[in-house]
Amino acid sequence: MRKLVLSSIVLLAAAHGCFGRSKPHYIFLLPDGYIGWVQVISQAPDSAKPVVEKGNLLVDLDESGVFRTPTFHTMFVGAHDEFFYKRPDARGGVTRVPVPLNYVCLQTSGMDTCYEPSEEKGADGFTVGRATAGKDGASSEGSSWFFFIGPSALRKKYATRVIFQPGTKKWMDHPENDPIPGRIKDEQ
Repeated sequence: MRKLVLSSIVLLAAAHGCFGRSKPHYIFLLPDGYIGWVQVISQAPDSAKPVVEKGNLLVDLDESGVFRTPTFHTMFVGAHDEFFYKRPDARGGVTRVPVPLNYVCLQTSGMDTCYEPSEEKGADGFTVGRATAGKDGASSEGSSWFFFIGPSALRKKYATRVIFQPGTKKWMDHPENDPIPGRIKDEQ
């Protein structure tokens, strides 16, 4: 496992050197018209080797909304992630269509920056050390990054409950409050 994570980091660093001018970031490929929660599980044992495209980590999601990677969750400082819908084309292939800008709130790579999470408003994106969603059992491997894809009104509607340690702004990790990843059927 350690070798795989180290080789992934070396691969990303080498790829970045080859494409010097662009900063590495995540490229998300979502099912066409996807609206709902996404969960990226980092440091997931037995997950597939990461796919790197032009120095960027490719996150190819299916309808489950869950993606597992053996690498660490990384925030690429100064970079911006890309989001595309996978739309079937006339020749039987897939075309990448940009997700509407107002459907994503990731202004900085690896982070959700729509609004300050609060106990009243909840949150539409966060990273936790444990998670019950996306895996059978008491908690997930590694850490999980959750974020919502969809228009602002739906992000607010489906924001998840957050709990802070009393008297602080330090987030308490409560896996039972984690959102369920996947397409929201009643909003399609």
